[in-house]
Amino acid sequence: MSMGWFAKASHDSILEAACRVKYALGGAWASRMKTRMAREENNEQLIGRAEEIERCQTIVQPGTLTTVLGPAGVGKTTLVDAYAESSAQRMRAYVHLADAVDHASVVQNVAQALGVAGRAARVDLTQQIARTLESMNTGVVILDNAEHVLEILTEVLEIWRASAPSIGWLITSQARLHASGEQLIDLSPLSLPDGESVESIRASDAVQLLLARIQAVRTLPDPMSHETWLTLSR
Repeated sequence: MSMGWFAKASHDSILEAACRVKYALGGAWASRMKTRMAREENNEQLIGRAEEIERCQTIVQPGTLTTVLGPAGVGKTTLVDAYAESSAQRMRAYVHLADAVDHASVVQNVAQALGVAGRAARVDLTQQIARTLESMNTGVVILDNAEHVLEILTEVLEIWRASAPSIGWLITSQARLHASGEQLIDLSPLSLPDGESVESIRASDAVQLLLARIQAVRTLPDPMSHETWLTLSR
């Protein structure tokens, strides 16, 4: 059998896997759980975000309000997931806001994450959450995917932060809240290759992330051809 055929087949299969992974990543958080499971199963480290993780662990403290800011798909949720895993002793709740559409659903999602029972009227439930947070004394609450409910969050956070000033808040959003004392972690896209050499491509954080995703579903040939490295970098 021709080795040229094998090389082409390997290149084509890698390209196919790369296309599937790029499509999944482009789908933002629809594939979030699958991506996270693959990262855990393969003991994959958070690639290219060591500085941001360190900053997160440093500035997210009791009483602070921190927004991880960046465009869709840049890795905001992955970053706060890593923070939550590394700071489990601080965590009080992880609130998913992607499906929140109004004041009532925002408050209900927070209540559910905090274990606040019942479906009280909006004002009552907001106050129940405030009392629950006050009883916790300290800790961190994560609010994920907040960009479409920023005005609502600004309103309720004013109440909750006043009631429980020792609770820290970590938010992911495509836009900032402009709330009092808000700290920002501006998340930029991962680094791209600055040349076409294998060394340059291999050094790119974006390519390393793509490789990790491919390796979660397919074994890569070793070594890979320059053509394959170029394919991965495009």
